[in-house]
Amino acid sequence: MRRRRALVLFAAGLGAARCAGGDRSLADPRAAGRIRVAYALERPYAFLRSDGQVDGESTALARLVATRLGIDRIDWVAVDFDKLIPALETGRCDVVAAGLFVTAERARRVAFSRPTLHVPQGLLVRAGNPWDLHSYAQAAADRRLRLAAVADSVEAAWLRAAGVEEARLVIVPDSRTGETAVESGLADGFALSEPALRAALAERPGPLQLAQPFEQPVGGPRLGYVAFAFRRGDDELLRAWDAALGELLGGPEHSALLARLGLDERWLPDRRSVREVLE
Repeated sequence: MRRRRALVLFAAGLGAARCAGGDRSLADPRAAGRIRVAYALERPYAFLRSDGQVDGESTALARLVATRLGIDRIDWVAVDFDKLIPALETGRCDVVAAGLFVTAERARRVAFSRPTLHVPQGLLVRAGNPWDLHSYAQAAADRRLRLAAVADSVEAAWLRAAGVEEARLVIVPDSRTGETAVESGLADGFALSEPALRAALAERPGPLQLAQPFEQPVGGPRLGYVAFAFRRGDDELLRAWDAALGELLGGPEHSALLARLGLDERWLPDRRSVREVLE
């Protein structure tokens, strides 16, 4: 533990030492004692507790990492999901903590941390699964069906790739609106990660269920890796953040966080790097 802690402090110190080169992405937040973190509401990754405090797998883990980097305060920046990367690019925030999946398209715009989760996809349907749906491809093939997905999500991209025309897509700003679309009959299914849909069902019991069994989208084991996102060029912050994650992931604090949020430890990532995920 002491050696791992030393590595985190070394990475943080290395960032400060390199600031003469122009990258102050770590030094400035440490000097100010605060960092701006953007999130979008989607349980279990980011949500508001009844007391108004930000919580979730990604946001609570960001808090643990920031503490290890000597940053005591997080200024939370709430945006819609499709505004997360623009918020980073335009300087509204320093980190995105929102259950963001690693994809090649996103990696052209942002830099990803090491993955924090590796999760499967799911499909929310009305109780009884009246259309007997068990995959995105099956749902896409039936032209009678309308399918909901969050704007700018990987699920929206997968549905389009599977052949769902724009007229059959119900694009929503967040998870809650997608659930409502299915419950009201506006959509016949809502595509989202399985942990997010399970969290939604636990919070909002009603005439909805997961489509089970569910066949995962084509793409193999490289799909579904969750990570933090940073501005390209903010190398010192990313390096120190990754070092802290190396200390935290799978450890006692992280395990307690997952258990508190009802997340299964089988969704912990393997040792595949972001580069390997994107290959």
